[in-house]
Amino acid sequence: YIQNKECRFNDVRCFVLDGFVESVGEIHHLLESAAKNNLPHVIFARHFSEDVDSTLLYNFKRGTLNIIPVSVGFDENTLNILNDISICTGSELVSSLKGDLISAAVQNDPAIVRKITISKNTISIVAKDNSMIKSQLRYLNDKRMKSTEHKQVDLVEIFDKRIKSLSSGKIEIKI
Repeated sequence: YIQNKECRFNDVRCFVLDGFVESVGEIHHLLESAAKNNLPHVIFARHFSEDVDSTLLYNFKRGTLNIIPVSVGFDENTLNILNDISICTGSELVSSLKGDLISAAVQNDPAIVRKITISKNTISIVAKDNSMIKSQLRYLNDKRMKSTEHKQVDLVEIFDKRIKSLSSGKIEIKI
């Protein structure tokens, strides 16, 4: 999708799925809606099957869909990343642990963020409302402090990475 460049999207519809998107049928309603309105969408998930990924890429290149799938994987560094992304985007985290179905969740209205910039190695999200992010940062800082008190160095490092990823590293000035 990116091909050594940076993509910027404004007023992006976001879905955050804590799972594996196995078939195109699971996101069929989203694909139909996105094809009609041709608005930018980003789907964050643990993984997408090769079939889903190739279908989205083919339609993206044709210009019939403006959907970017973002696969975050699953390891100790990405264990809670989808929760953090859902807070940044204001999206409801879709999870089978809560009894959610991907096919049902993508029929709901998506959360909309002001801007998403995607490059080969980074994703920058500019939210419409930062209050949830500030609340999450306070929560993570508290958890980090408790881990420091209990000398849990591995947890402190993980919390540091999460805090850093949720903290803005740049200032945007509009004139």
